[in-house]
Amino acid sequence: MEENARGIWDAHVHLFPGRLFKAIWRWFEKFGMEMPYGGLGPGRITAHLEGMGVERAFLLVYAHKPDVSAEINRWLSGFCRKNPFYLPFGCVHPHDTDLGRVIGDALDGYGFYGLKIHYLVARMRPDAPEFTPIYRALEKRGKALVAHASIAPIPGPWLGMDIFERVLEEHPGMTVQLAHMGHYELDKVAVLMRKYPNLYLDTAWALGNSSIRIDPGPVRELILEFPGRVLYGSDFPIIMEDPCRTVERILELSLGDEITGAVLRGNAARLIGKLSGADGSV
Repeated sequence: MEENARGIWDAHVHLFPGRLFKAIWRWFEKFGMEMPYGGLGPGRITAHLEGMGVERAFLLVYAHKPDVSAEINRWLSGFCRKNPFYLPFGCVHPHDTDLGRVIGDALDGYGFYGLKIHYLVARMRPDAPEFTPIYRALEKRGKALVAHASIAPIPGPWLGMDIFERVLEEHPGMTVQLAHMGHYELDKVAVLMRKYPNLYLDTAWALGNSSIRIDPGPVRELILEFPGRVLYGSDFPIIMEDPCRTVERILELSLGDEITGAVLRGNAARLIGKLSGADGSV
C-alpha cells in the first residue's frame, strides 16, 4: 500500500513525566486493567512504535488537577524538541490559577498543535462554563481540542455525546479530535460528523482489544462515510495488547488501499498541516 509504505502516523500516543506516569499506571491498576507496557521508558516506547512502522505520533498529555498543566507542558515542549518523532498536544485545567498564561504558553510560546482534555479525569462536563476560555482560545488560533468525552471505556456522569454536542454547537469553528471515535455512541457520532465538518475521530480503542470485543461493522461504516476525517490511533502505551494488533484491525476492515492509507497516515498528516497553517501536504 503506497501510503502505508511511507509510514504510519499514530494520532493517539501518551507519555508523561516519570512520577506522573507512575501514578497513572496505578490508577489503571485500581480498576483491574492490566497494561503490559507500563514498565517501558520513553526510549523503548519510541522504539516499539518505530519498529511497527510509525513515522510520526501525536503525543497527548492531560492535567488531572489544577496547577499541574504548566509543569507538564514545559516537560512536553522539552521532550518533543529532543524527539521530533512526536507532535505535541499540551494540557490545561480550567481551574489553573493563571489560565490565560497556561493557554498562551502552550499554544503561542511552545507552539503546540492543540490541547488534550480528559473529562473523566477532570470529573467535569465538557459544557461547563469554565471551559469556555479554552475553547475560544483554540478556535481563535486554529488549534485542536483532543477530547476524551465518550462513555467508553469507563463511563461517568460527565461524559456522552449529548453533552459534548453543546460544545460543538457553541464553537462550530473549533477543530476537534474526538478520542476513541466516541464509543459507545457511534450512531450519535455519525450525526455530529454530518453537522460539524471540523470534527475528526481517532480509532484508539475503537476496534476493541484482547479483553473487550467490539462489532467492527459500525466502525467500518463510519470510516467509509467520512474517509478523510478518521485518524488511526493506538493509545500506546496505555493499551492492553501489542499496538501492531490495532493496525491489523484497521486492515481487516477491508476499506481499500486509498481509504486505509488515509486512515493510517494521510488524514493525520493533513490535519497537522491544517493546524500549522500549511496546506496539509507533509
